[in-house]
Amino acid sequence: VLDGIDPAKVFLVQLSDFLWQETRTPDERIETARHYRVFPGEGVHSDQVSDMVRRLDAMGYRGDYSFEVFNDDYQQIPLEAVAERARRSALWLGEDVLRRSVELNPLFVDGWVGLATLLAEGGRRDEAIKAVKEGAAANEQSGRLQYALGVLAEGNGDATTAKQAFLKAEQLDPQNV
Repeated sequence: VLDGIDPAKVFLVQLSDFLWQETRTPDERIETARHYRVFPGEGVHSDQVSDMVRRLDAMGYRGDYSFEVFNDDYQQIPLEAVAERARRSALWLGEDVLRRSVELNPLFVDGWVGLATLLAEGGRRDEAIKAVKEGAAANEQSGRLQYALGVLAEGNGDATTAKQAFLKAEQLDPQNV
């Protein structure tokens, strides 16, 4: 269905997930849609959600996403807990899409930088450094990835690695360092 849609005509994409594979009747579909949606990454359709987002990106969609989550249980949970679930869902979606993107195209420098940024902002600095090193190995001429490595290493207190990465970034791309 996505292949026939002009991404320029899409204003907003709403995402949600469900806890079961199928609904058997129209009434079950309506009931599920109105009362049992969960955040992306919490249900059984996580792979399909992230695949759809990647496909939309590949088609050129650059609009906004929102979570369309109607769930009666959320009304019983403290607002802060629901907000935290939404935050985790956004991080999951971003990480999943970026990881799959760089697997499909290891030369996708922006994907490696985005993944490392997302991991670092989530407090997973060691994983961020590992990701940016992997990206730099696949893109040996990328000053941007070397610079990102320098920033992450400096934030981790590793002055030696930071200095080496900054020097290499300057050597590879002196105009932008």
